[in-house]
Amino acid sequence: MKRTVIIKLRSSTVGTRAIVTEKLSLGEEISYEYLCYRCDPIMGGEWKNETTRVLATDEINKLLNDSARAASQLHLYNTARMTGS
Repeated sequence: MKRTVIIKLRSSTVGTRAIVTEKLSLGEEISYEYLCYRCDPIMGGEWKNETTRVLATDEINKLLNDSARAASQLHLYNTARMTGS
């Protein structure tokens, strides 16, 4: 079964909250909101489902950490460009 995962990070602090939408091959969409706790900017963090309070699967946790890390790097790059650093 084909599955697409869409991650939208949202927070005033980059990478602490995310909405994960899984699109399944039958057209069904399932969305979950995750909150990062035990966050570490280098190693990533553990993500917990806001509704169920259950930890994300290893696969989703890795995708969330990769996305948050990329967003953080982009934020640092844009800040450096704006300040001329």
